[in-house]
Amino acid sequence: MRIKEAVAATGLTERAIRVYEEAGLVSPETVDKNGRDFRDYGDGDIERLRMIAKLRRARFSIDEIKTMTDDPDAVAPTLNLKRKRVAERAASMRSLSERLHGIIDAPMMACTASELAKMISGARRDRLPTFDEAAANNGEIYEKYFLDGSWFDRRERARGLSWRVMSFICRAAACVVLSLLILYLLTVILRG
Repeated sequence: MRIKEAVAATGLTERAIRVYEEAGLVSPETVDKNGRDFRDYGDGDIERLRMIAKLRRARFSIDEIKTMTDDPDAVAPTLNLKRKRVAERAASMRSLSERLHGIIDAPMMACTASELAKMISGARRDRLPTFDEAAANNGEIYEKYFLDGSWFDRRERARGLSWRVMSFICRAAACVVLSLLILYLLTVILRG
């Protein structure tokens, strides 16, 4: 089958399939038609591409997948290392979440972005790496090669982050307004 059919069968983009070919993860046969070479993806190639897609969705790098496919004995050590990294990231996100909940629940909540930044100082070391940092540090190519990869798309993540920031600011403003309203009502009741 041709690359377009392989795309339809696996859910990967042509670019992703070519990257996996360049990395040596899949090697389709080459067929000569009318003096031109075409890749012919067999059933084994399609199954291998599906396996790669599943491992990539689980955030394994191309190098990790290559290591595991080249050496079956490397699967357990690679999995243990991945599990350790995921646990570290989860702990980092839990720490940041607790810090943010502590700020929201604090009696004197931040009024400005500057005050908020002071309150969460140190959060930078607890954050996950950005897309570019992770790619530079680990040599990983992320799921931007998947057709359904809009979740991994940087623009989508930026929109999601800005939505969360705006939501936080709105909640903070609502708390301040509600506090002022309660104080006003209490003063009116106590005077009257």
